[in-house]
Amino acid sequence: MKQKAMTLVVALTISSLAIVANAGTTKKSLYERIGIHTIAQAASNCIDMEFADSMLLMNETVKMEATSVPKPLMKYGLTSYMAHLAGGPQVPSIDVAALDKALNLTPEQRAHAWEEREVAFTKAGMRKADFMELKAMYLKKFDMAKPMMPSEEKFMKPDSLYARLGGIAPLSMVVNDFVDKLAMDSTVMSNKNVVKSLTSGKVSVGGIKYLVTEQLAAAAGGPFKYTGRTMKESHKDLMISEKEWQASAGILKNVLDMYKVPAKEQGEIFAAISASHNDIVKK
Repeated sequence: MKQKAMTLVVALTISSLAIVANAGTTKKSLYERIGIHTIAQAASNCIDMEFADSMLLMNETVKMEATSVPKPLMKYGLTSYMAHLAGGPQVPSIDVAALDKALNLTPEQRAHAWEEREVAFTKAGMRKADFMELKAMYLKKFDMAKPMMPSEEKFMKPDSLYARLGGIAPLSMVVNDFVDKLAMDSTVMSNKNVVKSLTSGKVSVGGIKYLVTEQLAAAAGGPFKYTGRTMKESHKDLMISEKEWQASAGILKNVLDMYKVPAKEQGEIFAAISASHNDIVKK
């Protein structure tokens, strides 16, 4: 009995050690390896390249999409879809594979599109092996997809701020212009910590635009969950001043005015943003 008991103890010990060893060497998901900033910048590159490509624009459906759908919306949709596909927590805003199939690209156009996509993802800093893994995941979805063009967004909560603002399309456009104007503002860009963060390679403009859009949409009552870091964590080393905060608020106000957002909705937006003031402003 003692020998059997000892054998059982040894077997259990070996099994436990194997479990611990395996837990330490568990392969990270593709999303964990590449991150939202790389995916978002790659998606942004893709949209900019593909919808300016003469060969792809020979396709009438592609041409129609390029002229009728806002680029910020397409970038947001592609980012959320690819991030979710890679194993991220993002909620896809559109079935990209179904839309892609509805474009009816010729074999030559489709091959060319994938060449463009590889360039776009490489420029964003993705390794070729990771790109090929993501491509394989996408092609499985594409093979099973039924062609479908995007429809007008339907609002589950018509009275929500999200619905009153018009949904994800106008929100993505507001954020796109807001971030672009921030990057050109002398007060904001006088902060050396902000410049260092933007040039560190850890964040991307595409990633910032995606996350701010996602955060604003979620805060406004949209069908999304913010998947980025907390405001306190993401701003802890930036040493944002009150002057920079006020400059940013002024830029956002100008963008909202440009898009003719009513005063009531603007007030609700600023009320939501003000809640994070103390987590962002440090001096």
